[in-house]
Amino acid sequence: MGRKKKDDVKKIAKDAEIPGFRKGHAPASAIESHYEGVIKEEITDAILKGHYEAILKDGQINPVDYIKTTKVELDGDKFAVTFMVDVFPEIKLGEYKGLEAEKETFEMNEEMVNKEIEMMVSAKSSLEDAAEGHKAEMGDTLDLAFEGFVDGVAFEGGKSESHMLKLGTKSFIDTFEEQLVGYEKGQEGEVVVTFPTEYNAEHLAGKEATFKVKINAIKVTVTPELNDEFAKEAGFESVEDLKAKKTEEITKREEARVEGEYRQTLLNQVLANTEMTLPLSMVDREIKGRISEMENQLKSQGMNLEMYLQMSGSTMEQLTE
Repeated sequence: MGRKKKDDVKKIAKDAEIPGFRKGHAPASAIESHYEGVIKEEITDAILKGHYEAILKDGQINPVDYIKTTKVELDGDKFAVTFMVDVFPEIKLGEYKGLEAEKETFEMNEEMVNKEIEMMVSAKSSLEDAAEGHKAEMGDTLDLAFEGFVDGVAFEGGKSESHMLKLGTKSFIDTFEEQLVGYEKGQEGEVVVTFPTEYNAEHLAGKEATFKVKINAIKVTVTPELNDEFAKEAGFESVEDLKAKKTEEITKREEARVEGEYRQTLLNQVLANTEMTLPLSMVDREIKGRISEMENQLKSQGMNLEMYLQMSGSTMEQLTE
């Protein structure tokens, strides 16, 4: 340990500037005193990198997060570091014998098959440019340019040159989407809405806003026809074969669901009497991952997180919650 400390002092000494000494010529004692914090960090980093795995193994520690150094003591050649780390929770298992639960009885019906096929057909739907003169309707997707103003002044995060907005999704505040019904491609206009009184940006909360809008394009959903050609493209011999195979698939899936729910009901009874403390770091990590995924999705739509929060009338705290 002593040699490590001397090595750190030598490394710092090369470029050390300490009042009263020429650069690079200060004695070790002066460097130790002046750079005590830096030396502690260097040694702590080296010790933990070199011995971290052994420390965890010896202490039977199963971490779920990065360590947090809480105290470092360096006295001559004696070194001690105290750190904290969140670990996987210990579980005190609840009673799991003699449990009882009702099991659902599954019955296949034609409506379930038709609904499944409708979803399958819908998944093959595509967005196509609307015919000339088409007026926007609920369900249409608009390529929209907009800029928002409050009291005649443009506000930050309220502008986009191209944003895909499906009317009826309530993605934007107030009656923004409803007011776009009837617009045609290339048409410009104004949409007047009111921000919620409990809005994340206080300077906009409860304020009336005017959005200058322009319809870059209107896309309509085109759904394919359910026929033998569609069935063959999906990998089936015919519509009848599609229905038969879907009936078999749904039956297997629903029977597995029933069994899974039955098992989960029993597990929930065990969980109800199981004691466990979940580290917040595990929750925080999951939240950050979900928000990151959301940001990437918003970027693909020409938006960012700040714009989403403003247009949806929510706060980062509400999103995190």
